[in-house]
Amino acid sequence: MNKIHIFLIAAVMIAVLGCGGGRKADGDGVMTMTTSASEVSFILAGSGTATVDWGDGSKKETMELTEEGVYFEHEYYDTPSRLITLTGEIITSLSCPYNQITALDVSRNAALTRLNCEANQLTKLDISGNTALIMLVCGENGLTVLDVSKNTALKTLLCEYNQLTALDMSQNSMLEYLHCASNQFTTEALNGLFGTLHNNDIPKAIDISNNPGSSDCDPSIAEAKGWTVDGFTGVMPFKITPFASGAMILGVENAVVEFTTYDVKREYLIEEDGLNHNAPLELKLPKITGNYNGINVINDFFANKEQDLYDYLVSSGAWELFITYSLETVIGRLISISGNLSGHAGGVGWHSIDGYVFDLNTGKQLTLSDIFNVEEARMLNFIYDYVSHQITESIRNNLDDWDGYIFNDAYSGNGYEAIRRFNHSNDFYLSEKALIIIYQKYVLKSGAEGVQIFEIPYDLFVNN
Repeated sequence: MNKIHIFLIAAVMIAVLGCGGGRKADGDGVMTMTTSASEVSFILAGSGTATVDWGDGSKKETMELTEEGVYFEHEYYDTPSRLITLTGEIITSLSCPYNQITALDVSRNAALTRLNCEANQLTKLDISGNTALIMLVCGENGLTVLDVSKNTALKTLLCEYNQLTALDMSQNSMLEYLHCASNQFTTEALNGLFGTLHNNDIPKAIDISNNPGSSDCDPSIAEAKGWTVDGFTGVMPFKITPFASGAMILGVENAVVEFTTYDVKREYLIEEDGLNHNAPLELKLPKITGNYNGINVINDFFANKEQDLYDYLVSSGAWELFITYSLETVIGRLISISGNLSGHAGGVGWHSIDGYVFDLNTGKQLTLSDIFNVEEARMLNFIYDYVSHQITESIRNNLDDWDGYIFNDAYSGNGYEAIRRFNHSNDFYLSEKALIIIYQKYVLKSGAEGVQIFEIPYDLFVNN
């Protein structure tokens, strides 16, 4: 992807994709797409069965749908263009990005709540019949017009990187996030768009960056209604603050400190089944020296880890526990440290990585909100979306085993939930050039795959 979407949490917390009971109208659940791609793949979610006619005379494929989503794929050997027909009992979600789709007809599927058709070749999209739609992702197409007046339940709309010149959101009183960056909105068009936004008392944001009118529009029209407006100054929505930027951006010299470690070794006697076992705790704790007021506070923080970890060893019944702390970087007056933990109980081993960022002047352990100039909820959704896109591309490049992930769709079901199990207290640290995001074992992949690391370069936060 060439653009990071920034979701609000409330805009994408769609846990239930199913549609209630009642008689299903004729034609519901039927969708078609025209594509010239040699390989096609998409994900359907819902209930009941879904049948795919690949349009090349091959055998139709039928699968039982789930709320988490079912993966379909097909390879073509002839015909430059084909019409794919999807028929389902209740299809609530369709995710079909990167398929060279030139036409998509979802008008007969009234149960659809989520549609992701980004990065295709669409020049028009009719969603007037999809009145239950909550999320629409249609960025990176060739759309010149988008009518969402019938989609009154819409909470999230991502339509960036199209050719749109106007949007009317006057019927979308549930909208929480609108990403319409990199279109063709003039100053007048953006001011008109602001005028159609609702003023309901819910968290809401709009990104208008990289439009012709982004620099000269009047964001106060939207801000007066409680909207956060990103992009009107031409600066990316996130900017590293003086804390995190250091010499990299604001000319603040990096602090000069000395980082060493010292060994701590303790044992705990385990009595089990008449056998005694000494469970070792071995630590390499950090010691920082330098002329900054917060250093003693930081050193005390890690010194106290000895007793905390010993208590954990005793209470967990672990047979051994080893932790090594390492210096990652010093940026400005920030110091970033990681902890590498390993241990086992019987035949079960584990491994995790913790991250810490401190202010050398005060000794305070910093949160994402402290480090970056943005509210925590918006920062988290920036992270969620970056990770979701990275995982989606990885899965698409490794379709046979989903690249080891325990789900096949990062945007719904188990994938959506797993990505939001990121612990923003300690599962991150700073490197010299990137924000490092940590997902512990078993969260995204099987235990054998280990801890998963994602690096978000600082240049994605700052408009250079």
